[in-house]
Amino acid sequence: MFPSLDKLNNSLIANLRGFDASFPYEDNRRDQVIFILPLSGVSTRISYPSSGYSLNDLIRETKDLCSDALKMKFKEIVEIIVECGMTSDVSKILSWYTKSELKPRTSTKLYFDTGDRVNLSVVTNLYICSHYNCSDLTMLSDFEDLKKELTIVNKCFITLARPPENIQFGCLFPRYKNY
Repeated sequence: MFPSLDKLNNSLIANLRGFDASFPYEDNRRDQVIFILPLSGVSTRISYPSSGYSLNDLIRETKDLCSDALKMKFKEIVEIIVECGMTSDVSKILSWYTKSELKPRTSTKLYFDTGDRVNLSVVTNLYICSHYNCSDLTMLSDFEDLKKELTIVNKCFITLARPPENIQFGCLFPRYKNY
């Protein structure tokens, strides 16, 4: 029915499968292929805040540790998409990503030389791991507000449904786990 779109989709899927930093997942129920970027490297950071270290401070520092690596991978993906005939302005796509990198879910439209349009969606999950989060999280200055949003599963604090409402960074879906 849409031969140019089918050809474009097959080209995008083939080129992205060749991208060594992605893990494709085929969702046959929704007729889509999802490309998952690898988790950022494990980083250790020890800080001694003078006063009032909140969950938002923790999320900001965690996000800063991995944002450069994720931006580089996203730029490589955009270059692969350009090879498939994208006519959208690359600088606008990269600035869109920079502005929306703190949102849990965002999407934009990409236009191609065939006249086709493809939606690009980016989903961000942030995982914060601690040695013993029962004591680590209680040290946060806003723990009294945060604990109403958490559930304990297998001795771990987690967010099961919606992320905590008091997170200022567009709700990054933090998950907490003991190691």
